[in-house]
Amino acid sequence: WRFPPFLTSSLSIVSIILTLKVITESMPKERREEIKTQLLLAQTNPGNKGL
Repeated sequence: WRFPPFLTSSLSIVSIILTLKVITESMPKERREEIKTQLLLAQTNPGNKGL
């Protein structure tokens, strides 16, 4: 009977996605921009391991 594992895995994936969306939407806009610039800097400078 394969329905319960598929149901639980799909529900957990949906809950993780919704949680991430809520966290990023509740974050201040300035902080989001700061994170984007940090990610861009990390991608352009692969030698920098830690920020």
